[in-house]
Amino acid sequence: MASLDGPGWSFSLYPGAGEGGGCFVSSYRPERVFVARGEAKDAQRAVQEAGRRAKGRLRRYCAHNRLNRLGTLTYGPPRCTDPLQVRADTGSRL
Repeated sequence: MASLDGPGWSFSLYPGAGEGGGCFVSSYRPERVFVARGEAKDAQRAVQEAGRRAKGRLRRYCAHNRLNRLGTLTYGPPRCTDPLQVRADTGSRL
């Protein structure tokens, strides 16, 4: 990603995914304050923005790796940390 000290255009290129994106960076820079998880003023918007960022990152991952299918496996408590068990649960071979 191009880094600018002043105002101007910023562009991020993702060659593996075959896409890029950019935005105009204004000279106005409000002070940014770190907000701890769960402490956002608008919790619903924070969740939506996090989902939007995750969706873009996942889309670029799939495009970069030429995936046309993606599955997820989520374990509830107790968590599974044994790779052999995960392979057995998904039908994968070593």
